[in-house]
Amino acid sequence: MKTTLAVVALVLAAACAPANSATSKFHDLLTQKNIAPHDMAEAETLAKSLCAKLDQGYGLGDLMAMYGDFGNNINAKRAFLTISVTAFCPEYGAR
Repeated sequence: MKTTLAVVALVLAAACAPANSATSKFHDLLTQKNIAPHDMAEAETLAKSLCAKLDQGYGLGDLMAMYGDFGNNINAKRAFLTISVTAFCPEYGAR
């Protein structure tokens, strides 16, 4: 019984690790680029929604045009998009 519980705990921990590591990576990359969102939870939601749009077939250029809430600073938009993809949907990073 103890062995079964230990295995279940390890499996659950492994299942949770990718989300936590992706979130940590997202926060670390924002910090490295000196991007300080007013609301980190909202920034994470936006980042994940960018990945969902990529899943739907939108291109990176489409997303640059759609999400313009960075004071039209193209470098900030590009950095946020790159960080979002790197952290939450790296499969789109080579596009």
